[in-house]
Amino acid sequence: MVTSRSRQVACQGFAADPARILPLGHPAMPTDLTIAKIAFLSAASAEVDAIANVFSCTFKPDPASYPPQMPLDDRLILVRCGVGKAASAAAAACLAQTCPSGTLLISIGIAGAVRGRAAPLDCIVASRCAFADEGVHTSNEFTSISAMGFGSEVLSDGGINVAPALSALLLSVLSPAMPSTRLGPISTVSTCSGTDDLAKRYAERTENVAEAMEGAAIGQAVAEISMARGISLHFAEVRIASNFVGDRASQAWQLREALICVGQAAQAIAQLVK
Repeated sequence: MVTSRSRQVACQGFAADPARILPLGHPAMPTDLTIAKIAFLSAASAEVDAIANVFSCTFKPDPASYPPQMPLDDRLILVRCGVGKAASAAAAACLAQTCPSGTLLISIGIAGAVRGRAAPLDCIVASRCAFADEGVHTSNEFTSISAMGFGSEVLSDGGINVAPALSALLLSVLSPAMPSTRLGPISTVSTCSGTDDLAKRYAERTENVAEAMEGAAIGQAVAEISMARGISLHFAEVRIASNFVGDRASQAWQLREALICVGQAAQAIAQLVK
């Protein structure tokens, strides 16, 4: 049951309290989640380069490979999945076809923060990845594809829920490394909110903390392939806010700093397989 209080907490997200975050290896940390390999899926070249940089390498994928990818070591893969739902879902589905059971496919990159719920340079771990603009928009309401009866069986109310045990693991390694780490819903959009009105609509629909363009699409692709293959593939989304959503003309971007943080976040997440 979702109470008004729980809806408020989910809507606002929460800053990770260091006193409540369990360190990796703590006896109370969930042990029912085995991560054998990690694939970092980033949309744009700048995000991919930021991750490659912290691993002291240059992204040089095999020209014949799809999606473009290269190993960082024997248990880490860096993938350029492309911008938007279609490109990223295609890349994730193709990659997931050959990943061994226990692989974590993680959508990682920059995002826009929702005012009052997150701020630029916050690290946001998705509790849920919600499709914010797939459905029917009439003059007085929005109806999601799931509500219309067309959603996939892997979706929950128009989105992908990230396993709580996986969120806990990610928080355990990210909170010590990142100045401000938050847990909350991230919306996946085709059209970014360049106006306050659109940002407000997305926030009301999804209770999002941040807005990006790939997460839920990658999550759905991973879930579909995992189910079809009968194996356990994991999915998560981690974003660094580079700006606020809303009015484009009044934005104060911190893109360079956010990209540095993307690399640092990937480096911290890599501890899960070290």
